Amino acid sequence: MNKQKPPRILTLAILTVVTVAVWIGFDVYRALTTKPAPPVPPEILAPIDPQLNINVLSTIVNRVYVEPKEGTTQIVESLSEGVISTPVPTPVPTASPIATSTPSPTATP
Repeated sequence: MNKQKPPRILTLAILTVVTVAVWIGFDVYRALTTKPAPPVPPEILAPIDPQLNINVLSTIVNRVYVEPKEGTTQIVESLSEGVISTPVPTPVPTASPIATSTPSPTATP
C-alpha cells in the first residue's frame, strides 16, 4: 500500500498555527511574570529650566579644592584666575628587556 503524503500547504499551515500558539503562550507568560515599572516622582518628570543660573555659576569659583592623592593624575584648576590646565598623566615605569651576553643553546647532532 502506498501511503499518501499530506499536501505541503497543510504542513505549512499546521506549523504556522503551532508557532502562533507558542508565541501567544510565551507573551502571556511574560506579561504575567514581569514586574511593573516603578512609579516616577513628579519632580523627576518636571521639565528642566533652560535658563542658566548665574548665582550657581559664580559659586563654582568658591568651591573646595581637594588635593589629589600621590600617584594619581594631577589636575590643576584655577577657576578664580580663569586658567584651566589639561590633565597630565603620571609616568608609569616600564620594564625593559635585559640583553644577555650568552648565546642561546643549540641542539647538536
